[in-house]
Amino acid sequence: MESAINLTCGLNCIIGASNTGKTRIAKTVEFACGGKELPFTDKTAYEIAQVTFVTNGGEVSLSRSIHVQNTIHVKSSNPMIIPGSYSVSSRAGKSINTVLLALLGVESTRRIATNETYHTVAFTWNAIRHLMIVPEDQIGRARPSILFPKSTSLATLTQSLSSLLVLVQDEKSTTPYRQRVPANVTPAEKPWNSSSISSWMI
Repeated sequence: MESAINLTCGLNCIIGASNTGKTRIAKTVEFACGGKELPFTDKTAYEIAQVTFVTNGGEVSLSRSIHVQNTIHVKSSNPMIIPGSYSVSSRAGKSINTVLLALLGVESTRRIATNETYHTVAFTWNAIRHLMIVPEDQIGRARPSILFPKSTSLATLTQSLSSLLVLVQDEKSTTPYRQRVPANVTPAEKPWNSSSISSWMI
């Protein structure tokens, strides 16, 4: 069984009545990009979550089975992204995190501050995924849901703001990335200026 939704460049809003699949779409995209929560079960007849990114250099598709959850398969016509099987763990040698950051033009070696003493941790997709997909239960929050994740501890807020600064700094930078880069991924330069998520397939 297969279903697909095509999106356009910019902000996309999924609107509809209750129990029509809005949340499942968001969960499917998150799962395809390495999220922990299953977007569907065998009872739905769906088995694979897939998301396709359309970039200036070509299409990059990520697919992940609910039966083999530790691996994400990448197909790419973009020469900057090497196709193959990637781990959902950010600590793995070949992690999907490097692919997702490369699509944003961010070095996988970048680090972000977590407190006032500038203790740093690795910059990962998890630090910014709340910028890409805002769940329904976060829309009406008093705090800006698009700026801060659900957890708002001091460390989380510091890390969130540090992540935003990385994205802003890298977008304004005119110097191509030349730092240490994993052999399997080359960061793309400003791919999101004219790219979009073209389709989500479940």
